[in-house]
Amino acid sequence: MRALVLLTLLGWHASAAGNDVLLEGTDGTRIAPFSATVNASYLHVYLRPDSDSPEVGRLRKGARVLVTSCQPDCESPGAWAVLGSDGVTKLESLTPELAMATDRPLAPTTESLWYGRVGKSGITIFKEPRLGSRIVTRQRLSREMAFLPNAELRKAGWMERIEGGFVRARRVQRLVPSLFHGEMWPALPMAFVVRNLYAPEKTRALLARRYDRFLVHETDGTKVATDRGPLPRNALRIITLQSRPQSIPAGAKWVLIDLSQQTLTAYEGETAIYATLISAGKDRQDSQTHVGLFQVEHKLTYSDMHGEADDPYVVDRVPYTLYFNGDEALHGAYWHNSFGSPASHGCINLALADARWLFDWAPPALPENWDAIEPRAAGIASLWVSIKERATPRRAPRLPRLPQLPQLSATAAQPAHGM
Repeated sequence: MRALVLLTLLGWHASAAGNDVLLEGTDGTRIAPFSATVNASYLHVYLRPDSDSPEVGRLRKGARVLVTSCQPDCESPGAWAVLGSDGVTKLESLTPELAMATDRPLAPTTESLWYGRVGKSGITIFKEPRLGSRIVTRQRLSREMAFLPNAELRKAGWMERIEGGFVRARRVQRLVPSLFHGEMWPALPMAFVVRNLYAPEKTRALLARRYDRFLVHETDGTKVATDRGPLPRNALRIITLQSRPQSIPAGAKWVLIDLSQQTLTAYEGETAIYATLISAGKDRQDSQTHVGLFQVEHKLTYSDMHGEADDPYVVDRVPYTLYFNGDEALHGAYWHNSFGSPASHGCINLALADARWLFDWAPPALPENWDAIEPRAAGIASLWVSIKERATPRRAPRLPRLPQLPQLSATAAQPAHGM
C-alpha cells in the first residue's frame, strides 16, 4: 500500500485485480512493467528494437510475458516491448493484463495430446464437428497429426486438431507414442536390448525383454557377457564411454551420436549424464544422417516438418526440436517405436520422454512461455552435437610404471637374529 501511495504522489495511479498491478500515468498512459498476453498467432522476439535485428525467439498465442519497459515509450506507434534481458518484440501484438488469470486452462503439453495418421487419400478439415460445416481445407498427402484429447468428441465421430478445425475420427489411425526412455547416470559400458530374447530350449523362456538394459563385462565375437549372462551381440546396442572432442570447450554440454549402434550419450565435460537409443537416417542417399561436429542453431518446442517432392511426407507438431545442421534435428518421434534402428529421413528420432529430457537439459534454457529460441542469433552457448559413424571407446588411463626393485639374495632375505 505504501508503494501505491508513493506512485500516486509521483503522478501515477494503479489499476489492480488479484495480485498483479497495471501502472498507468494520470493521463491514462501505460507505465512498465506490466503483464501482457500475446494476441498474434506467432510473435517473433528480436535482439534489438529493429525488425532487421537477429531473431532470437518466438512466442505463441496466449503466452504471458512481463514487459519491463518500452522503446521509445509505451504509447508511441510501432513501440517495442522490452522483455527484460530476453529480447524485444512488437508491443502492438501484446494485450496488457490487469492480472494474471489463474483459472485459464493451460496449453496442452506434448504428453497430453493425441496423435494420429491419415492415409495417402488425405483428409478434409471442417470448421465445426458436423458434415454440413464449412470446409477449411483438404489435405491431400498422408500425414501424422496432433489432436486435442476429447473422448466424448471422438465417440461422436470427430477429432479436433491442435491447430484448429475438425476431422472425421474414422479417417484417423490412432498412434500411441512409445513409452521407452533411456538411462540417467549410466554405468558404461552398457547395452540396450532391441528385441525380445528367448532361451533356445523347448521351454522358450524369456531371457530379456526389448529395451531392457544391462552392464557389459566383455564382448567376445557374437556374444556379449552381461550381468544377465551371455547375450547375442546382434540383439544389443552397446554404449561405451567416449572422449570429449578437442573442439568442445571443457565442461560444456554435448551429445555423442553413434550411428553404428543407433545410440545417444549426453555428456557434461567428461561425465556421461544420460544414455539412450535413437533412430537416425535410413540407409538411403537422401535420408542419411551426416557425420561431423555441430552446434544447435534453433531450439523449438515443436516444429511442423515435410519432405521434398520426390519424398513427400507431412508431420504436424514434431516435439522438442533441436536443429543442428540445416534441416537435420534432434526431436521426439510419436509415430514409431523402432528406437535402436534407422527409421528417419535424416534427423535423430528420440522417444518422447528422452526428447523432453534432452530439450530441458540442453542449453540455452527456453524463457518461460517461449516457443523457440535462436541461440546463434542471440550469441549464446548451445548444445554441441558430435555424430560419428562408429564411436571408439575411451581408453583407460595408463598407470605409471613402477621402478624395478633390486633382486634380493636368499641370504639377504633372511631376517636378522636378535631383533
